[in-house]
Amino acid sequence: MEHKVSSGGHVSPPDHIWRLRVRPVAQAHGFNEERLTVVSGIPAEQMKTIWNDPASDASLSLLDTIARVLGVKITDLIEDVSQTEGRNQAHRRTFG
Repeated sequence: MEHKVSSGGHVSPPDHIWRLRVRPVAQAHGFNEERLTVVSGIPAEQMKTIWNDPASDASLSLLDTIARVLGVKITDLIEDVSQTEGRNQAHRRTFG
């Protein structure tokens, strides 16, 4: 994830914060973690990470493989939570 540094040295947050939706989409299509691992051919440790950590990094190639197995678009496997996270961060700054 890339952060921009201003001339004053302050780091601004990224423009978008993405969250993976692999688990809920797979489950909606009748797949558990093990079945998706076997059918997709993705290494078990890598699948475990993206299955259990929606904030983990995943390549477009990996997401394309999963999307093809599930019969969905790559965009179905990710969610832009920038606005939600921005509100949460503002709330934390304001209310501690």
